[in-house]
Amino acid sequence: MIGALLRGDFAAALDFNAFGLLVVLPLAAVLLIAGARVELGRAARMWPSGRTGLLAAVALGVAIVAWAVVRNLPGAEVLLA
Repeated sequence: MIGALLRGDFAAALDFNAFGLLVVLPLAAVLLIAGARVELGRAARMWPSGRTGLLAAVALGVAIVAWAVVRNLPGAEVLLA
């Protein structure tokens, strides 16, 4: 997926790993920007606090585990195509 992105081939990157392209890469970008804001003193924390942060973390964890299970099921090519 990363190689396809570096070549500018977004369709191939989506075909290689849709979850990584649509969830993990944007999350990494957001956390990188949030980390920079914390370092510059423009934000107090990188991740939302309280219930919002907990729900976001649980939702992300569930999505990652669900993707790992679904993509390894027999016949997953048909489900994910």
